[in-house]
Amino acid sequence: MSSRSYSDVQTVLQTILATFAYPLPVVISLILDSQFGLPKLLIPFGRLIGLLLIPVGSILILLATIDLIRFGNGTPHPFAPTMNFVDKGLYSIVRHPIYLGWIVSLVGSIAYFQSFLMLESTAIIIVFIFFYARYEEGKLVERFGKRYAKYLKKVPGFLPC
Repeated sequence: MSSRSYSDVQTVLQTILATFAYPLPVVISLILDSQFGLPKLLIPFGRLIGLLLIPVGSILILLATIDLIRFGNGTPHPFAPTMNFVDKGLYSIVRHPIYLGWIVSLVGSIAYFQSFLMLESTAIIIVFIFFYARYEEGKLVERFGKRYAKYLKKVPGFLPC
């Protein structure tokens, strides 16, 4: 029976925090909205849309993380990256399922909470995600070479179309 070291536990905790950090802008927006009485959006059926999208996004994140652990022998965290190239599971459908999960959950949060501030912060986060994904892809081409370059051409980035 093997025992886990502190480093292994720390890596797991860091991975969980890095992977599921998307609620942070939601919490900050809610605090600011309540403190300053900021205007609300008027999204028809917003609560229902949010109740559908938030869990869908969270499930995408969870399943994509499991795919990285299972097929890649690593995590989404940069300090414990995958050892193997992953193009199975959700990664066979889109290149960035974790980021897609973040976006889906954030959009669901906007709809549910009707928060204008959350809409603004999510727009900034989405722009950051797109630029960071391009940076990440460059690093993955360096790391995995032609195999990843071929994957870039074959699998869409965020939307399975």
